Amino acid sequence: MPIPPLDSLAHGPIVDKQGNLSTAALRFLQQLTQQPATNTRSISAAYTADPLDTDLYVSAGTFTLTFPVSQQLAGKVWYVFNKGAGTVTFAASGGSVLGAASIGANVGATVKCDGTDILIF
Repeated sequence: MPIPPLDSLAHGPIVDKQGNLSTAALRFLQQLTQQPATNTRSISAAYTADPLDTDLYVSAGTFTLTFPVSQQLAGKVWYVFNKGAGTVTFAASGGSVLGAASIGANVGATVKCDGTDILIF
């Protein structure tokens, strides 16, 4: 497989302000490996999921985890696992949450945007 040109990163920075891989870097990795790149994040306070996030690990606390909703994100999937002692409540920005409204300790969920709502499996 040919390696994509490095200038494909010329459209943006390699990391964002929080030190996470940028969209351009993730796309470059996806092209390079032909597999989806993962962006794992550990969370211990209220958070709005980033479209580039893939795996969200809750480490502590009871709070709300909000997921963005838009037609551009239709089909986007996040994997959430609560390894903390608290309860994580799901919310949607721009739509509704369909399915379990929250998860307790040592429980995981698959969260999917259908373009209109957030579906919890």
